[in-house]
Amino acid sequence: SGTYTYFTLVSGQSYTVSTCTSPFDDHLTIYYYNGSVWTPIAYNNDNGPDCSGTSASTTFTAPASSNNYIAIIN
Repeated sequence: SGTYTYFTLVSGQSYTVSTCTSPFDDHLTIYYYNGSVWTPIAYNNDNGPDCSGTSASTTFTAPASSNNYIAIIN
């Protein structure tokens, strides 16, 4: 369970996703779908690179240009 959103990324570009303004203790996972399997490519629970405390943030490089990405916040 949790909140999720799909998005499109460009291969080789660096991206940051965060829940810095959230009042909750978030777990943030970014997945990439290669056509057969969802693979986690980034994760953070607390004290991510862009925010401290119980907020989550992660920076990652997209492995492929695709709309097959999802962020899940638990």
